[in-house]
Amino acid sequence: MLSWLRSAVREADDVKQIALSGNRIGVLKGDGDARVKEGGLSATWVREADNVIELALS
Repeated sequence: MLSWLRSAVREADDVKQIALSGNRIGVLKGDGDARVKEGGLSATWVREADNVIELALS
């Protein structure tokens, strides 16, 4: 197993796309929901939109 993989944290399932910007992470789920969280790994996901085709953060 790769050494970096041992410390990886699963943040979301059924992810179609990810976007990163500073301390924010966004995911586009397979069902079209766009979710974003800001801060540490324990921050809460916020559902921003549904029926999303492509995700970008700035």
